[in-house]
Amino acid sequence: MRNIQPIIEKKKIEFASKYYKKRFTELDEKSSHLVTCAAEVWSYIENTVPEKFHKLTVFDFDGYSEHGYQLREDITSNAKDLVCKYCWGITWKEAKKKFSNEKAIKQFFKSNSVMLDRLENGTNVVVFGESSTPIGRSMIASIILKQAIKLRMLKGKKSHNYEWVDFSMLKQSIKNDLDDLVIYQSCDWLIVDDVTYSMTSTERQKAYFSELINPFFIERYKNKLPTILIFKFDYRKDFFNVEECLGVGISNIINDNKTFKIPLS
Repeated sequence: MRNIQPIIEKKKIEFASKYYKKRFTELDEKSSHLVTCAAEVWSYIENTVPEKFHKLTVFDFDGYSEHGYQLREDITSNAKDLVCKYCWGITWKEAKKKFSNEKAIKQFFKSNSVMLDRLENGTNVVVFGESSTPIGRSMIASIILKQAIKLRMLKGKKSHNYEWVDFSMLKQSIKNDLDDLVIYQSCDWLIVDDVTYSMTSTERQKAYFSELINPFFIERYKNKLPTILIFKFDYRKDFFNVEECLGVGISNIINDNKTFKIPLS
């Protein structure tokens, strides 16, 4: 991740003016702390999450894609339940039943994050769905990651780091042992987007692929570092052998009972 301190400094000036109508240097200690935390959060969001997802929240997830694709109502509802359960420890249905309006739900979510527990337990997520077009997979991942970034508002949690990488780029980093590999390997939160596989690969190609990526995912799994995997396919199909197609490392993540599996097809 590139140095974002210059972005944070700009955000501090922007937020001090926007919310307090003052220069940052004119703020009292409490206001200065709040502005600094907010500036850090939004700087990391803008530096890590794809731009179109910056301001989208779980309240915006309605099953409709930007291209007009609509998920079945039960799939949308289940996905929303799982996202809320992962981030706040309560399903969307439970939140709707407990609170009378959206404002009350937002207030509850604001002060009842369970993301620190997810981090400490190394709870992984797999978002998947059989579709070559957008159906909300990356949006769901972005909602979760933004809640992880908001942990920076807590005292002593400012050292966390986050990465969002395409699977093809990750494989290239592993293959060529690039400098950014250690960053992906050790970051607190990692999203691996667009995970793909080839059913036409030979046994030799599959063995090479597994040997290449297994150590990476096994190491993250062993160190309890949350990984969010985004699949453009449904791994639950009868013909699909997870370990054979994606390796032991990813298979460990999928087969872990603690892993949240969020289907979108």
